[in-house]
Amino acid sequence: MERRGNGALRLVRTGWILAVFVFTTSSGATEAFQSRGLAPDPAWQATRGSLAASGSGLTAGLANPAGAFGLERARAAFSHLIWAGDLSREWAALGAPLGSRVGFVIDAALLHGPQLMGYDADGVETGSFRVSEWNAGGSVGTDVGRGLSLGAGARVHRLEDPSAPVTGVGLSAGAQWQFGAQSLGVSITDVGSARSSAGDYDLPTQWRVGLERQATYDWGQGGGYRVGATVLGEDGSTFVAVGAILQPTAWLGLLGGASTNAPDDSESVSWSSGVQVEHQGILAGYALHPAGALGATHQFSITIPLRGDRASWMREPSRRHP
Repeated sequence: MERRGNGALRLVRTGWILAVFVFTTSSGATEAFQSRGLAPDPAWQATRGSLAASGSGLTAGLANPAGAFGLERARAAFSHLIWAGDLSREWAALGAPLGSRVGFVIDAALLHGPQLMGYDADGVETGSFRVSEWNAGGSVGTDVGRGLSLGAGARVHRLEDPSAPVTGVGLSAGAQWQFGAQSLGVSITDVGSARSSAGDYDLPTQWRVGLERQATYDWGQGGGYRVGATVLGEDGSTFVAVGAILQPTAWLGLLGGASTNAPDDSESVSWSSGVQVEHQGILAGYALHPAGALGATHQFSITIPLRGDRASWMREPSRRHP
């Protein structure tokens, strides 16, 4: 993140990052909107985001807006993530196809925590406050033919610091190319800036390149798999994630993944795992990420179809579209 003055740094350290220092002494984070590193749903968390850029669905607005095209029917999702020190985050999303070549996704997330005491630069108490950060956005994806889809989106971030709340607005763009059983995704998200009364600074823009393979089993059970890898870049750092979703039957999915960590982390690689169960179009999921500076995170979700049939102009379901 490129800071344009000491005000932004002061803001961040007196904002919800103070909560991070309360719960761990190993954190050296100095940028706002840290909750973007938390997965929106269990499938993302359990696979370490390895399928986020190349896949489609309700998380498209956060990883690759071109994936908004891949929804075969209208769906809604809600997830609850439990973090350390009573920190938690809720995420909700709604998406649907709009005709045969266009789809959209809108979503919102809220990070909140317990009451904390604030301090100024001299260590004097400035009063209590609650950790609070939210973001909301929308994306549109369209099929341009020959397996290629393009997308664009926008997102608003808000950090509710008690002294100088900060707001950021970022734009996103992406492309996906599906060729046979493979899918390639490229995206850039949150291109923009953040602003507060304490100063302005750039948003930590992210870029992703992901490749995956998907297939179904010919066992009469409706099973299949998705296996993929993603390279993520942010603020001069590059991370690599690999993961898979294995479906021994149509109703059960086993998830797992691993990713590299930042150079200053105690562990060079972190892993996650999860499970998802589907019945009559309703998908329930759970993921566990046992590592990290703040300890383990647990995440639960449910995804509900909003219509029982699939219109004739929607393309056939793919294993990469949960």
